[in-house]
Amino acid sequence: MKYYLTTLILLLTISTFGQDKLVKSADKKFKARDYEKAIELYTQALPLKPGSYHIMKRLVLCNQGIGNTGVAEEWLQKLFDIGRVTTTDYYLYSKLLLSNGKYEESLEWLKKYEEKKPGDKKIEPAKKQIEYIKNLVKDSSAFHIESIAINTRGSELGTCYYKNGVILSSSSIGHKKADTKLASNNLPFLDLFFAEEENDGLLVNPVPFAERMKTEFNDGPVGYDPVNDVLYITRFAPHKAEVKNGEDVFHLQVVKAENRDGEWSPSGEFFMNSPNYSIAHPSISPDGQRIYFVSDMPGGYGGYDIYFCYKTVGKWSQPFNVGPAVNTRKNELFPFIAKDGSLYFSSDGHSGLGALDIFVATSEQGVYSGIRNMGYPINSTKDDVGFILNKSLTKGYFSTNRVNDDGFYDIFSLEFSFVPVHIRGVVKDNETKEVIKDVLVELKNPDGKIIGESTSRDEGKFSCTINKIGQMMLVTSADSFATLKTQVNLSSVMPNEEVVLEVFLNKRK
Repeated sequence: MKYYLTTLILLLTISTFGQDKLVKSADKKFKARDYEKAIELYTQALPLKPGSYHIMKRLVLCNQGIGNTGVAEEWLQKLFDIGRVTTTDYYLYSKLLLSNGKYEESLEWLKKYEEKKPGDKKIEPAKKQIEYIKNLVKDSSAFHIESIAINTRGSELGTCYYKNGVILSSSSIGHKKADTKLASNNLPFLDLFFAEEENDGLLVNPVPFAERMKTEFNDGPVGYDPVNDVLYITRFAPHKAEVKNGEDVFHLQVVKAENRDGEWSPSGEFFMNSPNYSIAHPSISPDGQRIYFVSDMPGGYGGYDIYFCYKTVGKWSQPFNVGPAVNTRKNELFPFIAKDGSLYFSSDGHSGLGALDIFVATSEQGVYSGIRNMGYPINSTKDDVGFILNKSLTKGYFSTNRVNDDGFYDIFSLEFSFVPVHIRGVVKDNETKEVIKDVLVELKNPDGKIIGESTSRDEGKFSCTINKIGQMMLVTSADSFATLKTQVNLSSVMPNEEVVLEVFLNKRK
């Protein structure tokens, strides 16, 4: 009997030692923010000590840290189910519910937290955030969005317009060997692909792109300079920069490529690359005169800031921070400079629906201000990044991991539901050139449907705002003048631009 008791104690001691070793290893990964590896180790340790608050709470925090808020919510719910929670868990549960789009439930749990900890200074700002997000998601009519057909079960993200399509990064398009899997998420590294764009925004026929530039790590996103035909590609620096908490650190860098005899080949590094910090996410203005990028270089406002350089005598200037209106104490990523000069970017520092949201900033004499959240459905409670628009500023793409809880990204197409164009003009007598009032001016689409109308006033002036189309027909009606029908091409007109017309009418014979 004594032998069996001693053996049992020994087995329990070995089991406890193994569990403690697993938990200590997991805690080390957690502190290093290697959440994927920590999740793996905590999951192995939990059966050895079922119901452990420490392990289950760390599984909540690890999944929250990598954006798997749905899984994080499930783990915290399990702690509530077994009655092993603290007061602060009520507040955390409210935040997770908010991240998962459960606004009313989030408010209910915030009130439960308030009952347990009245007067906490976090409560009122949290209530305002819930109300702010509820208002952001009320109107989904501004955009039509759709997941593109070439998305896989892996990740696709980071689009960039190029010729008749887009360049994108994908972990899973085509066939990959099992030994190329990443340890952290069981996916191959991201490679560059090119996909053709059809008229309705669909991306088709993805094929490998710039294969000479391919590395063994992640490639992309990219920026394309259409004026000088140069690619700027984000990738990991080839050599580790440092070791922190026992982990190798590889910074990001931007490299250039030029098209030589139909093949993209290396043409040097971006001059801001450094072994001490990251440079990433390049975007080049349509005229090729500015490059925008993100960096965690010293002297910024927070984690990653957005910077730009301008061309001077064929070279890039020293970088300029776009300023505190855009950059926050947290991270600003994936800048995109549109044809009208607007700066689109992703941020977890400005108020949003959750995680990374997409924002737009307008420029006044080179200074960015007027930061606006793009709202739902562009933004969600998950990461929304990589927003781009076409030359007419009416369609584009963005990337998001909202579809499921595995953290993988999909590309969505987007189209503005209403693109305002302001039509104004004056009606005159073709013979006398005098203005004519009380003329009905109708604007019609190619199917003959009226999309806007106005009646000329005393000064002969008319005006109205329509949803932009490629071609419209202007039709006039007046008692003493012949009906005029004339085609107006709007294909090159920008959103919110004014189109000024002079309309000359002939008297009836």
